[in-house]
Amino acid sequence: MAADNWEHIINLMTGFTLAERSAIEGSKGAGGIPWLDVEIKSVGMSLHAESTAHGDGMGFDIQFYSGTGTDVGKYQATVTFKDQTDGRQYWKRSAAALADLVASPYKTAGVTSGTDVGGDPTPDAGVDLTSFSTLAKSFDKAGVFFTNHAETLKQWAESLGDENAAWKGQAAGVFWHLINDLHDKYDNYTSELIPPGFSPANTSVSTGYVSTTKHGDSVIGAEVALHTALQSMNDSLSKYMNQTGTPISVTHPDGSSTSDIVSGDTREVLYKVMTEITDWVSVHNAPGVVGYMAPNPYGGYMGNPTAPIQSYTTNANYSDATTWGNLKDTSTWSGAANEAVKRWQTNIETNLDTPARADVTTLQQSWSRVLDPNWDTTFAFEDTDTTSLAQDLQQEKADIQQDKANDEQNNLNNSLNGLGDNLNGLGNNLNGLGNNLNGLGDNLNNFGDGLNNGLNGFGDSLNNGLNGLGDNLNNFSTGLDNGLNGFGDSISNGLGGLNGLGGPGGGGPLTGLNGDSSLLTPNGPLPTPGSGDFFTNPGPGATGVRNADGSVTTQNADGSVTTQFPDGSSTTVNPDGTITTHNADGTTTTSQLGPGQTLTNPDGSTTTVSGNGEITTHFPDGSTVTQNADGSLTTTNADGSTSTHFPNGTVE
Repeated sequence: MAADNWEHIINLMTGFTLAERSAIEGSKGAGGIPWLDVEIKSVGMSLHAESTAHGDGMGFDIQFYSGTGTDVGKYQATVTFKDQTDGRQYWKRSAAALADLVASPYKTAGVTSGTDVGGDPTPDAGVDLTSFSTLAKSFDKAGVFFTNHAETLKQWAESLGDENAAWKGQAAGVFWHLINDLHDKYDNYTSELIPPGFSPANTSVSTGYVSTTKHGDSVIGAEVALHTALQSMNDSLSKYMNQTGTPISVTHPDGSSTSDIVSGDTREVLYKVMTEITDWVSVHNAPGVVGYMAPNPYGGYMGNPTAPIQSYTTNANYSDATTWGNLKDTSTWSGAANEAVKRWQTNIETNLDTPARADVTTLQQSWSRVLDPNWDTTFAFEDTDTTSLAQDLQQEKADIQQDKANDEQNNLNNSLNGLGDNLNGLGNNLNGLGNNLNGLGDNLNNFGDGLNNGLNGFGDSLNNGLNGLGDNLNNFSTGLDNGLNGFGDSISNGLGGLNGLGGPGGGGPLTGLNGDSSLLTPNGPLPTPGSGDFFTNPGPGATGVRNADGSVTTQNADGSVTTQFPDGSSTTVNPDGTITTHNADGTTTTSQLGPGQTLTNPDGSTTTVSGNGEITTHFPDGSTVTQNADGSLTTTNADGSTSTHFPNGTVE
């Protein structure tokens, strides 16, 4: 159901059901006349036309004259009003619904207004402003949790000290990595929920609660925006009921028109029209009838054969026709009843529909920014980089093995270099002995071969030993990896319990912002951005289309289209091609586009008017929004898909 009139908006924002105005306006009497029955009869001629209201206030007896000259006659119209309960309940239910939301108990969920009013919300349609505080407290509990545990993890990490080389490749080193990784994540979540310098800007109207997190404060801000809209609607209804609103044009029985403030009660509107008819008879009809004594064409009575008889005629000031016709005709009374219906209808459109649609549009724009990362990127939860503890262990073990191998190789090289130096010194000492010591040289060669063989054997043993060490380390790694995987599963399962922060007492998931939630109702949500007809199909004056750059295009009741850009600026395009731009710095410019001309908007998009009256805005990503000549809005996305929003609220 599109939120296009007062009764639909009341139902959407309070859960109360009002009678459709078409049913109230279409109520007819037995003769087919709206809101009344009329019976007309001739009465005895006299110079006194009396009119009286019925004692129950539900009708009139109105005497009047019809005919001209000596053909004038006297008649009486007995007007009986049809039951006006629906007309009375229209404003009484509205008052009951708004009273429960603008003040304590701040909810219509589970509230009974009484049989005299009726239209109470169904169990799943009521609204509860206090539920905003419940949701905000869930964010705040998450903020407290991450803040406290981040501090605990910080203390643990500090007590363990810095990463120590002695821990590398050991379970203690893995635990050190785990503690630091968890601390970084919790500290990141804390800074996202409670950014540096954050200060809450909103106080719950229903509970007085002030949130301690940015996300909770945004939710409370949504409650404040809803309450502001409801309060504005309540103010409009008070003016409507107390007859202090905007005057409307009314037509009187003599054909004149004035701007009058009209009652919001159908019976009182009908009563006023009947009173105006009796006043018309007193001024324009009855005073124009005069009496005179005329000769008796049939003779007088015995004893006075020439006695005249009482006769009647009309003068120049006489009229027997109202602006709707002669009062002797039932069609005239139908015209008078239609005037009463028109007054009631116009009064609602002027003093209830128009301001309520503006309230819904303002609320829609406000709610489109609640927890929206496209509007404020700080609302987007971003996780820190996560490293694999098993990979960290494998890398540290590889580093340890490489360090050990390098140390062993350096020690071996140093030993061999020392041995080579000693042998070189020995060779220098033996050089002077000449060829007589060749046998000694042969022995030394044999010694060298033995030394080489010994060193080769040592090298093989060293390699075998290192290989064995590597196998042992690999086996240790496999066992530790399996242990860490199980530990990681336990940690993941344990952290999964954090979803319980979603409920006010720790129970229930910390989710539901974009899915079904009991944000406003026990079993279903009051529509939020992107859900329900309220935002995807709100009807004339409240249709909102979110564009790819984050801007929101809204079709207004006068046929104009307003695009609200993320930087606070906006552009309103009227059907005649007039474009009004409100810049972010508060300045306003007005320009006129002719067919084929282009205007560049504050966000870099362009607006063009075609020869057939279509107004198209082109966005940098290739998407477009077109206001068609029939008042519909067609959105063409960058991928070529399209959707059309029609003034009656349907979407194709």
